Amino acid sequence: MPPPSPPICEEQPPSEPQRVESENAIVDSQRQEFDTNSLERDPGLHPQIDTFLPNQHDNVQRAYIMLGPCQPKLNEYPSHFDGNQMRRFNGSWYKQFPWLEYSVHYDKAFCFPCFLFNIDHSHKAFSQDGFRSWKQIGGKDCVFLTHVSIINSPHHFAMQKWMDLKNHSHHIDKVVQPPHEVRRNRLRHTTTIEGIRYLANQGMDFRSDDASCDSSDRGNFIELIKAFARMNEEVEKLVLKNAPFNA
Repeated sequence: MPPPSPPICEEQPPSEPQRVESENAIVDSQRQEFDTNSLERDPGLHPQIDTFLPNQHDNVQRAYIMLGPCQPKLNEYPSHFDGNQMRRFNGSWYKQFPWLEYSVHYDKAFCFPCFLFNIDHSHKAFSQDGFRSWKQIGGKDCVFLTHVSIINSPHHFAMQKWMDLKNHSHHIDKVVQPPHEVRRNRLRHTTTIEGIRYLANQGMDFRSDDASCDSSDRGNFIELIKAFARMNEEVEKLVLKNAPFNA
């Protein structure tokens, strides 16, 4: 008789600790990828935002925002003939134009917010190629002022996005829900979750036949939440009749 076939071993899904460890490893690798210490600072050398995967754009932008514009202050910037005289970049321009970046490698000027958010490269001279015609800086026809342009220019939109991400207090979650309310909601949710966890682990019913406020037995879940509230005054202020209507 032929030998019995070996038992077929179905591939088992990873256990919960293995799955969590795997997910954490992915998150850690993404964080390492955008570690501010590893990002190229020179605006003439760093990769464009749209060369990253779309779901990575926010992480890259936030990492660069943490670093801020690249504004090296040199004792003497390199000079070259521009028109009929030698001209060079001027470090004092940083104060007048806070968005300005300077590439030491290429001796060119760039715009920090346009690099971050001008994905369609409508201002390639300042977001991708760089600008070095220093004779056009100054006066009413200053190229930097022309780049800033009117209030609804691409540069202004990029500036607004930069400021919104830079100022965490303007984030929608901070504006809609202040920190103290976030803490209250978390405590209310934690109380609810722990009640659910206990009843589920014990295989107990959640509701009773009469869960009205006048009932002497409103069910295991509500009675357990009431017990939590009796043990903690802060919880008592947040649950059941003291909870917001939508909670």
